Amino acid sequence: MQWRIKLFKGFVHFKQKLYDKAKLNFQEALQLKENGISAKFHLALTGIHLGEITNAFEYTKDIYK
Repeated sequence: MQWRIKLFKGFVHFKQKLYDKAKLNFQEALQLKENGISAKFHLALTGIHLGEITNAFEYTKDIYK
């Protein structure tokens, strides 16, 4: 259940354009639920906003395995 809280916090920070904080929350959600597709997808989006294109691509690839 804790992963959902981290994911929700990530959504809020992403919406507020606080991408570093969003990234941290999405990563923590992913640590708590390793196969979390929503966390991976939003990490990819956050990575794009942070200019971390390679990381974003890796998360996207991981979703479609």
